[in-house]
Order: sequence, then C-alpha cells, then structure tokens
Amino acid sequence: MSGKVGKIFSKAEEIKFRIIDDFAEDISDETNFYDVGYMQSQINTIKNELNRISHDIEISLEVSKTSDYEKERRQQLLTERQELLGYMIFLASNSLANIDECIKMCEGYNFIFLSIVKALNEYRLGNKDKAFMMMEKFIEENGRVEEHFLANKVFGLLLTERDLYKRAIPFLQYALQFIPDDVECLKTLNLCYKSTGENSKQKVVEEIISMLS
Repeated sequence: MSGKVGKIFSKAEEIKFRIIDDFAEDISDETNFYDVGYMQSQINTIKNELNRISHDIEISLEVSKTSDYEKERRQQLLTERQELLGYMIFLASNSLANIDECIKMCEGYNFIFLSIVKALNEYRLGNKDKAFMMMEKFIEENGRVEEHFLANKVFGLLLTERDLYKRAIPFLQYALQFIPDDVECLKTLNLCYKSTGENSKQKVVEEIISMLS
C-alpha cells in the first residue's frame, strides 16, 4: 500500500485493505468488518426491535385473544421475534465472553446454530477435543458457518493443533475477513503457511503481523 493511501487510512483500516489486496481470491465481495462498535450497534438495534415486537404482541392480546386476524398477526410477530433473537445470538456469540448468555437466550428455542454455541462453550472451558468433534459434525452436516468470525477462527485453531494445516487455512482466512487484525488468527495462519510451504503468503502474513506490533 502506498504512503499516500497509508496516510488516508488508519493502521487498522490499512491492514484490512492489505489483506483484501493479498488474498482477494479467498475473500467474498460482501464483507462486513466486525469490531466491538459494529457488533454492539447491531445488537442494540435488534434489542430495540425485540422490545417493539414484544410490545405489539401485548397490544394484540389486549385487543383480542380469539380473532383469526389477531391470532395470525401474533404468530407473525412471534416468528419475527424468534428470527431476531437467533440473529442476536449469532452476533453475540462472536465473543467467548458472551457464550454463557447466548446459551441462556437459546432456552426454549430449537436453533440449529445452538450446537456451534455449545461447541464454543466447550472450547472456552478447555474441552478442545469435544469442541472439535461438535464443530466438525456441524460443518460436515451444514457446511462452513457463514459470516461468523469466532466459529471459523476456533475451528481453524483446532485443526492447526491437530497438524491439519491445509484444512485450517481456509477457515482462518475466512475468519480474517471479519477481524483482519486478530493476531492469534494471523499467527496461526502464518504457521499453516510455513507448514505447507506457501512461502510467499507466509511472508505477507509476517509483514501484516509486524505492522500490528
């Protein structure tokens, strides 16, 4: 990246665009960078929507508990509330600090993603073998967890610990789409490139790590 561009963007932004430039073939066109501010903003928006829907449900019950119209409307509101809650859990589970709360929010619901949340909880508790088996089973049945930073990072780390470097690379690369300055993810990817002999990509990652130090 040129000096002129470097002056326009902050270091974090420069790193994001550097990763996009160097790994363009591995990164989708539509990428949202995740950071604390972005995540909290999204979660707050969902919370406001959940409060609005709950209020609408209460009003619907006050108006009528039996009319077909109100029954259908309440069902639509309940479905919308469940979808929003699922998305909030999906976002919040990008941090291990939120996993306990995410599991509590899942109570009473049958979210497919719950198995990933539970796997992340096992990882948080140090039960890495169990976490690996749970995540591998989910991915075999459903494919990679799209648009989720932590699930892809953790699975990439677990694969690397098992010396499955080639398999780990796409998960780590994908995770870095969302938080490009995650040092643990970058260092693990660097180890994978070194182990698979991808020297040019290893050099790029080492340069990015040096920019963060």
